[in-house]
Amino acid sequence: MNFENFHDDASKYIDQALSTVILISHESAFTNVNPKIIEQALWSVTESLTKLDQLFYSVLDDENSAARKP
Repeated sequence: MNFENFHDDASKYIDQALSTVILISHESAFTNVNPKIIEQALWSVTESLTKLDQLFYSVLDDENSAARKP
């Protein structure tokens, strides 16, 4: 995976998580938000961050595999 693809994918997951957190904090500050909606949104953040974590590990695996090749 090249850096541009990695950066694009990582940015996508970070942006998804960040926008969800901003939405939760904004909505809960001005309205009475249903706790189930907040729970679902937090699961969405968790999912985005899990995908980001998997992306980091796949890049590390690629680099380690490349380093082992003669």
